[in-house]
Amino acid sequence: MQSPSGLNIKRLKIPGSTAKVFCDVSTDSVRPYLTVPFRRPAFDALHGLAHPGVKATVKLVTGRYVWPAIRADCREWTKTCIPDSPKTILQPPYDGPYEVVNRDSKTFTLKIDNKPRVVSIDRVKPAYIMAEEVQTPPDRAQVIPVTTAGPTNTEATPRPARSPATPPQQSRLPIPTPSTAPGTTRSGRRVRFPDRYQAGFA
Repeated sequence: MQSPSGLNIKRLKIPGSTAKVFCDVSTDSVRPYLTVPFRRPAFDALHGLAHPGVKATVKLVTGRYVWPAIRADCREWTKTCIPDSPKTILQPPYDGPYEVVNRDSKTFTLKIDNKPRVVSIDRVKPAYIMAEEVQTPPDRAQVIPVTTAGPTNTEATPRPARSPATPPQQSRLPIPTPSTAPGTTRSGRRVRFPDRYQAGFA
């Protein structure tokens, strides 16, 4: 089926399945045709890897999928992306912290607005949280047993008196004295100093 936009749409079978989808075969790479419910999730999956600019995002999405007005949708969604919006003066450079759902060597899956979002590892940093702010789940809370003090039948044994602490004696080390004569090195070699340095050896 030849479309007015120059796309060559054909119904192809998905490898390993009996389902068939409409794809564009006008280029070397086969690009699936996405319906409305799948367009924004596909954009979020590609744009969320590194949050590139408008041109890079359009090239990235159009190289893998096709649908009507795909370029206009990519430009609009990229400009309204929250991580890509410019920061104000008092706004922190990072958002979060967010719960890490899953991770691999290149990406993190974070729980943002109760939805999993894939973020590149280059766009995250560790969050340092105070101990008072950490919320421990009820099933992981540590139970500390409390014991009550009551009368006992055992007699209290007196503690031995401590001897007064004696201050530690400072060891006096002998002051080393030079074993060589002035003008002589350790190996016994005589050294001749200039006249202006001879005043101390007179």
